[in-house]
Amino acid sequence: MKITIESLEFPLCVKEKLMKIPKISKLHIEFVNGKNIHFDKINLKIRI
Repeated sequence: MKITIESLEFPLCVKEKLMKIPKISKLHIEFVNGKNIHFDKINLKIRI
């Protein structure tokens, strides 16, 4: 079984658009990068 791990980054353009909204920009928001784990030959994916 082959396991593929991909890094997922929060898109910079979405971050900028969110921070331009006044109500949201006053909040403390933390953008966390994640991982996408895919198992070959099995119908299973995990996003962390």
